[in-house]
Amino acid sequence: MKSCVIISGGRLDVQFASEFIKNEQPKFLITADKGLAFCETTGLLPTHIVGDFDTLGDALLPKYEALGVPIRKYDPVKDYTDTEIAVRLAMELGADKINILGASEGNRLDHLFGNVMTMMAPAQADIRCFMVDAHNRVRILTKPLEIRRKEQYGKYISLIPLTTDVHGVTLTGFKYPLWDYRFNVETTGSLGISNELTEEVGKIDFRSGILLMLECMD
Repeated sequence: MKSCVIISGGRLDVQFASEFIKNEQPKFLITADKGLAFCETTGLLPTHIVGDFDTLGDALLPKYEALGVPIRKYDPVKDYTDTEIAVRLAMELGADKINILGASEGNRLDHLFGNVMTMMAPAQADIRCFMVDAHNRVRILTKPLEIRRKEQYGKYISLIPLTTDVHGVTLTGFKYPLWDYRFNVETTGSLGISNELTEEVGKIDFRSGILLMLECMD
């Protein structure tokens, strides 16, 4: 398995991130801009460094260049965020699982929603991609999913449509089941928020469309 962890430039729980990487043992560790500061603090060596470095600056780059770490530096005037560039690099490297840390906490809600959308490309390429912090795990679903209680990340599971319609949503093994329901961005509202598993395995079925799935702790 070619697992990849991306350290984005947002607010980061250093202890959580360090333990997560230790447990994950990724083949690739990519830092995006300010994410490099995490490696500098913890002593971890990234496998790749990307970014425009408009936040961190480039003072640390010569050190990692001397260590042989590939660095891709970009003009700040560009079409993609540093996090999306990191995700695209992970796909280029052949990663079959991508975890993004430091992308879901911070003051910039525009970056939060942008980071969610960066997961679309790997999801459509059938690559597992997650945005993870100490309290939440987020992924995009383009096909039905079975989720096991022992693998669940937190108590609550929420589903939000990312396409105008998601047809045939059927939830089994959940506290609030659904049968052949149509999620619609204009009318569904908060219906999919704060569901819970009641069985050892929960099934999320749907015929068409794309869902955002959020697993959240208390």
